[in-house]
Amino acid sequence: MPAPTDWTPGPGHYRHTRATRLVADGQEERRVAGTLADDLRAAGHGTVPAVRGGARTGDIVIDVRPDRASLNTEGYELRSGARLSVTAATETGAFYGTRTVLQLLGRP
Repeated sequence: MPAPTDWTPGPGHYRHTRATRLVADGQEERRVAGTLADDLRAAGHGTVPAVRGGARTGDIVIDVRPDRASLNTEGYELRSGARLSVTAATETGAFYGTRTVLQLLGRP
């Protein structure tokens, strides 16, 4: 089982609501967002739309940034605050980050 290789606690609190959206601009991000939307629905979190553009409070942002090579192929960074962000260097890393999001949200 994978384990965190680097973890730094910080301030932040995220709240998932009925108004939550998945913000995903690029093609890779949109594929990951589509899978997460299906899984959130199956887990009882309702229909969460995938949108492009600016994030607002309560949104989940998926961001694939190849310039974040230090995250490696399967790594990701989660940040919580007014919104929750999953940042990865690859689509695979972003997908794994959304698995953690699902675990953290649990069942409503």
